[in-house]
Amino acid sequence: MAIWLTDRFMEIKQYIESNPQATTSDERLFSLLSHLSFFFGGLFVSLIIYFTQKDKSKFVAFNSLEAIFFQLSYLIIVLPCSFLFGICLGIIDAAKGSAGRDLSGIMIIIFWVLLFIVFAALMFFGIYSVFVAIKAYKGEIKKYPIIGNIAYRKVYGR
Repeated sequence: MAIWLTDRFMEIKQYIESNPQATTSDERLFSLLSHLSFFFGGLFVSLIIYFTQKDKSKFVAFNSLEAIFFQLSYLIIVLPCSFLFGICLGIIDAAKGSAGRDLSGIMIIIFWVLLFIVFAALMFFGIYSVFVAIKAYKGEIKKYPIIGNIAYRKVYGR
């Protein structure tokens, strides 16, 4: 099944890339906006684009659904880190007035590790969103790792 899916994807990709008229400028613009919504509006913009364009263009539906899944995966990484980040700050603040200096030092280290994870995720997801947005604006199909296959199956079928 995976081989058939890959072959079908390659056929559609070659058709779109060899035929510049296959996607209109509006489709490419909506696809660009759905990927760049990572920086403004987040999931809401991608969801609006998906639900308003899914019946009109499979290209836009694929790109917006892919952007939705990509942004959800970012939230799955960042929200738990942010929650733990807040807990670390609370423990550090509580340890100031007590004799728990040892615990405070460990929490500061954990705090910086979590901060690094959140910053690294922001950089990776932001840069990759711009990269895929540019590809979408050129009319090319670029799949995100793992979630691209899920979005592809949802839009183009099996």
